[in-house]
Amino acid sequence: AGIALVTDVVVNNGSVKVTDSKARTTELSSINSKIGLRLPGKQSTLDLDMVLVAKGNESKVHADGRITPKKTDSKTGWTLKDSDGDLNIEIDELDVESLEPFFELVGIDVKAKGNVSANLKSEIRGGQIANLSGKVNGSRLDVTAAQLKGDRLQTTALDADIKLTRKDRMISIDNLKLKTDWADLNATVAVPTTLKSLDSILDPDS
Repeated sequence: AGIALVTDVVVNNGSVKVTDSKARTTELSSINSKIGLRLPGKQSTLDLDMVLVAKGNESKVHADGRITPKKTDSKTGWTLKDSDGDLNIEIDELDVESLEPFFELVGIDVKAKGNVSANLKSEIRGGQIANLSGKVNGSRLDVTAAQLKGDRLQTTALDADIKLTRKDRMISIDNLKLKTDWADLNATVAVPTTLKSLDSILDPDS
């Protein structure tokens, strides 16, 4: 039989340094976190504050959340599948280039420059994001990645404001405002989450 673990994991003033193959070092410092793990069916919690330090610059990161995994009779234990909860993230003036050592660590080919701030709030239902709202602001952004196939994302300024909800197989973007050097968008739209949903939309009999 498995062992059920109920515990609090606390980190006070912790730090982690990552150095990549180009000798660039990024440090996660002043890590203060508390994770409260509870049995499936009961609420687990996360509260995290830290400072990302690179090239003499500091960026503050905060995250907090609550998650309640579904209680089941199976022996799978703790899982995010079918969980309900919320997650909030705040980022203050993050130098995105400082993330490159972490990208290399996990094998992601991304090169990025510029600064980003964000304030995002989300609600999770059934293990998926049901609601998401927030703002993202950026400056002097220049991003290249393998997924862009030679293209790059560049803008001297980025202002984004989004609010979306998910229901069944549709995502409703209730509010999307995006302003960059090359776009000024204000939209409300609903999009399918699966190909089957898209087929149903294109079906003339629907």
